[in-house]
Amino acid sequence: MQSDYFLDKQYDLAKDRNIKSIIYITENENQTITKKYLHTIVFGLEDYSKVKSVIKHFIGDSKVILSKISEEIFINVKYTNYEVLFEDANLYQLIFLENKDIKEYITLYKKIIVLLDREDELSDKKNSKFDSNWTMPNKDVFIEECIDFYIELVQVALNFEENNISKAYILKNSILDRLVYIINSHLSLKYKNGIKVNQYGHNFSVYLEKEYYEEFIHILLSNGEKDLWTSIFKSAQLYRSIALHIAEVEGFIYPKKEDVQTMGVLRNLYNKERK
Repeated sequence: MQSDYFLDKQYDLAKDRNIKSIIYITENENQTITKKYLHTIVFGLEDYSKVKSVIKHFIGDSKVILSKISEEIFINVKYTNYEVLFEDANLYQLIFLENKDIKEYITLYKKIIVLLDREDELSDKKNSKFDSNWTMPNKDVFIEECIDFYIELVQVALNFEENNISKAYILKNSILDRLVYIINSHLSLKYKNGIKVNQYGHNFSVYLEKEYYEEFIHILLSNGEKDLWTSIFKSAQLYRSIALHIAEVEGFIYPKKEDVQTMGVLRNLYNKERK
């Protein structure tokens, strides 16, 4: 959701004739290049040399707590990346580039809201905010996701059993990512893609079944060595319940054999660790 600060600012910024495009990013598909920001906004400029004057205009009288500016290149597109944290805790990533390059650059993003398109460069992109909210896996990706989940679950257990505690907990984060993925797929299927979900669990507390939500929160907040095995088995139980439902509705094949055999390995590791 756009911040109140930016909602007020965008109309003022649109008066600057050097700004040809303003795009608000609502969901980022390329996680390897961009970071986690509360607000990401892309500006297409006619005169790229005037980036700092646009930044100054954007900041206005607001108190800046932290900021960082850098020159970057994506493929052949040169752009300026400006990160700023305001006193009111709003965090922004502002991307500035020549307007002629804007169409190529925004291929980075799955979902955008075009707020200004003075040169009509983005006419085919203006409805992207109404595109599919979450891409459902096909049958092959679904099986691959399930197998990857169980492999990573075993990796967590093995590292824990070998006393690689830090690595086990780092790998646990990957398990959480895969849980979020399957839950998002479940919610998108259940509500016919009519609700907003993302990789950070947005809307889980509102739309996810109470028992699933409580299990997920328990897994998320579990901490300490004593809780890790509980987290492992609860993660497997929750993932299985949701994945089986998706498989039934979509006509996918759920890897039951791999599930059963993996749980056997995990139980053996657990019993060995307890001796």
